[in-house]
Parts: sequence; C-alpha cells; structure tokens
Amino acid sequence: MKHERKLDGKIQQPLIQPVQIAAQLPLNVSKLITDRKLDEQTPVQAKVQMPRSSLNFVREFVPALRQLDGTAAIDVAVGGTIAKPAVSGSVDMNINVARFENSTLPALTNFRGLLNFRENVLRFDRFGGDLAGGPFTVAGSIRLPKLTEPTFDLRLQANSVLVARNDNLTARVDADLKVV
Repeated sequence: MKHERKLDGKIQQPLIQPVQIAAQLPLNVSKLITDRKLDEQTPVQAKVQMPRSSLNFVREFVPALRQLDGTAAIDVAVGGTIAKPAVSGSVDMNINVARFENSTLPALTNFRGLLNFRENVLRFDRFGGDLAGGPFTVAGSIRLPKLTEPTFDLRLQANSVLVARNDNLTARVDADLKVV
C-alpha cells in the first residue's frame, strides 16, 4: 500500500521573509512495516527557500541570546533517492554581532558563512568570524553519498579565540583541528 506524504507550506513570522517549504515522499507502508526500514530507492523531493531575512527573531526562541544582528538567506533542494540524493543550493549568512546574557561567554562578531550544496557535497566556501576578537574559520566539506551516511572532511582553525572569562581568568586558545 503506497501513500504519498506531501508538505507544501509557508512559515510566516513578522520579523522574517516568508519561508517556503515543499516536500514529497512516497511511502510503501506495508513494506516499511515488514522490512522495518525505509527503502533506499524511495524518491525524495524537498525544497526550502527563505529570502534574505534578519536573524533577530532567533532571540525569541533562544532566551540566552541578548543581542543578535545578522541576516540569512536559504535556497536548498533535495531530489533523487535516499540511496542517491541530489542536493543543491546554498545558505548565506552574516552575523555582525551575537552576544549572550551570560557575559562570560564570548561575543561572536564579523561572522560570514556561505555554504553551497553541489553534487551531493556541502561545501564550506566561507565560514568564519571572530570570537571575542580571535578569528576562526571552518573549511572543507560534508559528502552525502546517502542521506543517512554523511562523510566529513572539515578543518577548524582559530587564533587566540576566547574560550573562558571570569573575574580571575581569561583563557584564549589557538586551534587547528581536522575532522575526517
């Protein structure tokens, strides 16, 4: 017994541009119950789009944020099957400043992120900023040979990034980490 699951909608919130979401996933319910797993040949179709919008609305959902000044735009599509997904699109974000209510946590400034999906690979084309004056970047990619089996090849580099601060201690670190 095949059933088609469809989602077609719009998320509207006064502080952002409308987010368009569309998804389609046919399900063979009897096969799913019998096999106890999703058929990897199941076609997947999904799309999420949000024109450039302010990120300030996130503060309503994350009370720990005292200040957030930035924008983001999303245009991502997924097609193909679970076993062979076809992911394309991009996420572009800029955060001028993000500060927490807890003053011991470092402020994030001058963050610029551009993530591109091409040929089932999420590429960190630009991803970095400053944590309390210490610059950091993340570069590399996440491959999606299957939607359920991502492979990572990422590198985080940081110079004199503030990781802890209180009345008695200020700790900064340099980092060069690779996740494969």
